[in-house]
Amino acid sequence: MNKCNSITRFEEFLNENMLEDKANKALKSILYQTTEDSFKTNVSSLATKIAELTDGVVLPLDIDFLSLNNTNSKIVNIDYEKQNLIKNNLKLFSYTNTYRIPNDDKLQELSSEYRSPNITEYYKNHPEAFEPMSMLLDIAHDEDKLSKKEKGFSNAYTNIKSKTEEMSRLLDIIIYGEDKKAKEQSVTELKQVMSELTQVTHVNLVIQDSVNLCAKLRKYLNITPLELLLKEYQDKYTLLSEEYNNVIELCNEEGIIGNVKMESNSVDL
Repeated sequence: MNKCNSITRFEEFLNENMLEDKANKALKSILYQTTEDSFKTNVSSLATKIAELTDGVVLPLDIDFLSLNNTNSKIVNIDYEKQNLIKNNLKLFSYTNTYRIPNDDKLQELSSEYRSPNITEYYKNHPEAFEPMSMLLDIAHDEDKLSKKEKGFSNAYTNIKSKTEEMSRLLDIIIYGEDKKAKEQSVTELKQVMSELTQVTHVNLVIQDSVNLCAKLRKYLNITPLELLLKEYQDKYTLLSEEYNNVIELCNEEGIIGNVKMESNSVDL
């Protein structure tokens, strides 16, 4: 896409939505660049959160930190189908038809720096992660890929939900049960389940962050199917998080396993 054409489209967008027709062109240019930089940051951030939610790997936010060049990486062309996908769903800004993938030595350097072999393996298996906008669009508009993500969300949610229900069941035994041995055993089991469930609030926050990022990107990038999927599980995890915190609050009130800190549901973006 021609950069000048992209800026012209952006100026039209500003005239309609943000600035008066007589706004200074220099201001528009600065605002364009600032908005585009913010857009790219939000795209990268959302892509890393999707990877964390579906693959359990926490990726570096900024790909540019790798300082990729002709020596440590290769240029990959975005295929024609994905170029059309970007063209049809990117409402503003320019895009390139290529991106860089680091070679194995550079990936190994990344693994050592972050002390996480999972990062290297993820990038090897998902080279599309080096072009996060294309990756997000591909997920959002490919029914099979979106279905796989939904299945991953569903399996994780079902597992956490069953453990949350187990917490409530064990708590009932501890509070209302009459068998002393069963009560003691339930306390031990409750501690174990609670240690496994510390992730519920974190997952809830990551999903909330993701939904908020989708809202910020909505004006510029059409990833509606992915946003709707995230919103669906945002509601589900919010309820689970509330149930989890209710159990902890009751444990604290009853002095069952000592004072346990409840997690905050606030989101800091």
